[in-house]
Amino acid sequence: MLSLNIRAANLNDALGIARVHIACWQETYFGILPGEMLAPSDIDARANMWASALSDPANLVSVVESAGEIVGFGACGEQRTPALMTAGYDSEILAINLLRIAQGVGIGRTLMSHMAVWLSERGMKGVSLWVLAGNQNARRFYERLGAEICGEREERLPQALLKEVAYGWLDVRSLTA
Repeated sequence: MLSLNIRAANLNDALGIARVHIACWQETYFGILPGEMLAPSDIDARANMWASALSDPANLVSVVESAGEIVGFGACGEQRTPALMTAGYDSEILAINLLRIAQGVGIGRTLMSHMAVWLSERGMKGVSLWVLAGNQNARRFYERLGAEICGEREERLPQALLKEVAYGWLDVRSLTA
């Protein structure tokens, strides 16, 4: 069994988060997204994106470590989708990614709880997240945590039509147990 630790990320973690982000996409979306969307991307650009997120005090970015190595991360903050804000979801899980080696041992639930506590402490009431419709493993995970579908959207990219489903919890505190 892995020994896992969750902690708030800092700027020194940007590169490690970027590596895990790319690896998780390759593990998770193989067969769901076209191969060209999963080709190794520019690690430096991804690290810069995460450095920017880590510099924003309105967001929490947390990492999951095993033996000092980042094996997952989560990010949360204020709601970005106006319709979901109106529906009572004032916060959002912006990302949650775990390498396969860290899945199935309860760390996803613990990471969700960690982010929910942070959001609740800031007065947030409801939380939502977006997931690709074809990501059945993630969808089952959110449903086991009591989420309900609260939105759908499509985005046409040159490589694919992305269909996403929003899941939400009207009481963010329900994730803290």
